[in-house]
Amino acid sequence: MASKTIRLIVDGCEQQIIFEQSTTVKELLEFVKYIKDLSSRNENWTCFSSVQNRFMSRDEQINQQQNEILIIETNSQSAKIDNNQEESNYIFLNIMVRNGNNTEEFQANYDIQTSLDEIAQSILTHCQLSQNKNPPFVSLQIQHQTYNDVIKRSKSLAQLQIKNYTNIEAIITNLD
Repeated sequence: MASKTIRLIVDGCEQQIIFEQSTTVKELLEFVKYIKDLSSRNENWTCFSSVQNRFMSRDEQINQQQNEILIIETNSQSAKIDNNQEESNYIFLNIMVRNGNNTEEFQANYDIQTSLDEIAQSILTHCQLSQNKNPPFVSLQIQHQTYNDVIKRSKSLAQLQIKNYTNIEAIITNLD
């Protein structure tokens, strides 16, 4: 089994770790809990991938990504946030990807300043298609409205007033 080294930032403290490519986010969080001596009842974790520009779910494998930085925050860190401050600048999106005859659904968490074009790129990365010589095109539909022109794709989730748990349909088309 191949190993990979990544940069890991846990509650602001950075270190490098070596892990097996089949390691899941849940296993990584268990490791962090062990090395940081955190309580077992700590359930409010986030794991943000800097390369994919999104939060990862616990069941996902940590794929081999060049220059990957995983940022993990525990509820012990987030408890320090002033309760009067905005809860989050992130929203969850329900994403359904259609690639030919294959369909995949997942939930991702994005910064509200993320553009639709960045989301399309993160979908290609999630589907492991961004490294192709001629990457496919990702058509985005939100509430049955298509967002494929340059102007709409450059706008952020906040500018488009996209709300938490909005459904996004992504249709991958090969341009070859």
